[in-house]
Amino acid sequence: MDNRYGSGRAITLNFWMTDYERIRKSNAQSARLNLLRDYLSLAGIRPVADIRRASGGTLACSQVIAFRKGVAKYLAVLPEPECSDEGLVTVNLAEPRHVYDLRAHRSLGRVTRVTGQLTAGEPLLFAFLAAPVGRVWIIPADNNASSVRIKAGETARFSVRLLPANAGSTGQASTNPAGAMPPSAVHIEVRNPQGKVLDHYTANLPLDGGQAEFAVPLALSDPPGTWRVVAREPYTNAAATTSFVVAR
Repeated sequence: MDNRYGSGRAITLNFWMTDYERIRKSNAQSARLNLLRDYLSLAGIRPVADIRRASGGTLACSQVIAFRKGVAKYLAVLPEPECSDEGLVTVNLAEPRHVYDLRAHRSLGRVTRVTGQLTAGEPLLFAFLAAPVGRVWIIPADNNASSVRIKAGETARFSVRLLPANAGSTGQASTNPAGAMPPSAVHIEVRNPQGKVLDHYTANLPLDGGQAEFAVPLALSDPPGTWRVVAREPYTNAAATTSFVVAR
């Protein structure tokens, strides 16, 4: 039953959905899902992508989660145990996008179609962006300093940026809106002069407007020498490195 109210509409099903759990892994599910898709499309609701099995059919028993954050869209697909969806699937987009496999941390290029292998318990996870991700850049928090030299017990401070793909060598981006920064974060590793990663200095930092600041509060017992800080972004696992010197 379809009723219009002003600029909107209300659709009421004239049957119960209490049998859905019983039919959801049968052929009867397709007709029920097609009906719901048609009604949702009346409100302009479209899936982020059309996902097809190797046979050309739609998914039958997989969880599909899609969401948008800022300029980025994300898609996760997870088949249930003993699900007939397992195997090769094709993800079709309505228009070209820069696609990133977030589990493999790699770019799949600017495409309208990608493929993936569905395995129970191992989700596919993609990001769709209008512009490619740029590079990571680390600088001292004091922009006037080219290097950092501190004593044990003091704090080294740095800024990290995820630059748009159209950023120049100075880190300044053009005004092209296609270069808008996607929401992101960086994984920070701090290595002592012996190259060991120190877990107590490790951090995951959300980026606000493509940048964040972090600090390394050294202990009095930390050894002297050249320390390294590594920042990695999640889309391609690209990294930037800087260093600082600890003196007694």
